[in-house]
Amino acid sequence: PPLNRRGEIDRARGIRSFVVGTGGGGRLYELRSDFRRRTSNRGTWGLLQLTLRPAGYSWRFVPAAGGSYRDIGSATCSPA
Repeated sequence: PPLNRRGEIDRARGIRSFVVGTGGGGRLYELRSDFRRRTSNRGTWGLLQLTLRPAGYSWRFVPAAGGSYRDIGSATCSPA
């Protein structure tokens, strides 16, 4: 969800961020519990596909071969 500078959900003016570090290395690392509650990845290798438009964006997590976790969504941009 979009977050404000204090890390609280702010659907009107918050900023959505994506942390995607699932493409290499030997294993997936656990995230801190305070961060993990706001994340989607469920221990699946893959990549994030972002599509940017003038007034919004969409995302799709594409799992590596054999992975089953999926995440898709879209949102509009907040006014400046």
